[in-house]
Amino acid sequence: MATKYSDFIHLQNFLPVYDILEEGVSSWQSFIPTAQFNEMLQRSLTAITSSEISKRRSIWVRGTFGTGKSHASAVVKHLLCDDFDSIKTYIENINDPALKSQVRNLRQNKRYFAVTLKGVQQAYDIPRFTLSLQREVSKAVKAVVPDFVVNSDFTAAIN
Repeated sequence: MATKYSDFIHLQNFLPVYDILEEGVSSWQSFIPTAQFNEMLQRSLTAITSSEISKRRSIWVRGTFGTGKSHASAVVKHLLCDDFDSIKTYIENINDPALKSQVRNLRQNKRYFAVTLKGVQQAYDIPRFTLSLQREVSKAVKAVVPDFVVNSDFTAAIN
């Protein structure tokens, strides 16, 4: 009788601990800030506020399964994008006084708009990535302002 790989290798069902696209109303607030999170938040703030072009770059979050990458990313998103009154309490959980002050000062004056792109979404090359990003930007804008028309290569191709 032939032996199959499936006789030796078994895959566990994948259950994401935190789904950034289907999160509960305040589930992001259960995240406990760590030194690594503070570093990620600081790099994120630098990327969006620095006057030096070389520092305004994407943030790559990596780590093994279950280490809190999605949850930490959701916290950064909420800290930057939610109404200030709804994040004030969480800001107090940040144990780095300078970082806490930076977040508070930034958010009292500005509020950012998040577009969440999760997984590859069939974006295996630059044109497909661009299309996926345009699609998600359009969807995010329409969720907030339903009458707003987003002109893009995607809508131009359809029309």
